[in-house]
Amino acid sequence: MDADSVYANAAPYELEVSSPGLSRPLTVPRHWGRAVGRMVNITLTDGSKLHGRICEVGDDEVQLAVHHAPAKKGMKEKVDDPRPFALAEIRKAVVDVEFNRTDEHLDIIDVEDPEA
Repeated sequence: MDADSVYANAAPYELEVSSPGLSRPLTVPRHWGRAVGRMVNITLTDGSKLHGRICEVGDDEVQLAVHHAPAKKGMKEKVDDPRPFALAEIRKAVVDVEFNRTDEHLDIIDVEDPEA
């Protein structure tokens, strides 16, 4: 845009880039399937909130490795072994964007699945 004469002499502008649907809730199994390997924030039907990584998705449940905040600053967060949660007991789930994601998290993603 800076090279275009129409915009070159215009007032300063701010360019925002976003990803459509990034904050859209996960509501159906195919949404969950696309998010395998990603972190999510979940609210259960009982009101409790969880933060974890999606490990596997079935027709009516999701395997989630729940992450717990560190007890003290500088300590590592505790990560539970993956356990199942019925989709029916999940009130709301949204992908939590990770900017510091490492390759070790990619090991559980099925690269052969075009939906992932």
